Amino acid sequence: TSKLKDSIVRLLTRREYSAHEITIKMEEKNWEQEAIAHELEILQSEGLQSDKRFCEALCRHYSYQGKGPAFVCHELINRGICQNLAQEVIDVFCWQDSFDIACRKLSSVSGSVLSKRLYARGFSPDSMERYQLQLKE
Repeated sequence: TSKLKDSIVRLLTRREYSAHEITIKMEEKNWEQEAIAHELEILQSEGLQSDKRFCEALCRHYSYQGKGPAFVCHELINRGICQNLAQEVIDVFCWQDSFDIACRKLSSVSGSVLSKRLYARGFSPDSMERYQLQLKE
């Protein structure tokens, strides 16, 4: 299993991965699910793999693209993160910068078209109102 651990660590040196993503990648390389789970448990206890850190990294990544919390939550769940952890990380992340980036990218539109496009990027009507008020202050 040291070869398995080495494979997982090599993955993690490039970027953060969720435990679910690592499991899928290692299963594709014909590793036993039980061995993968065991190695992941060790790596998590050593702090080398963390689903919370993965969530935070994905929040930052999509925030820089002007994506909102609903979009990111959907992405996290698609990548095997449980709803509770996804929501916990999303709730403490500051989305104002992401909203500002989205507004700059969509500066050619306004009114209801802007609202629809922001909604498509993952901003709820409530959050749009809150962030727009913060912009005016």
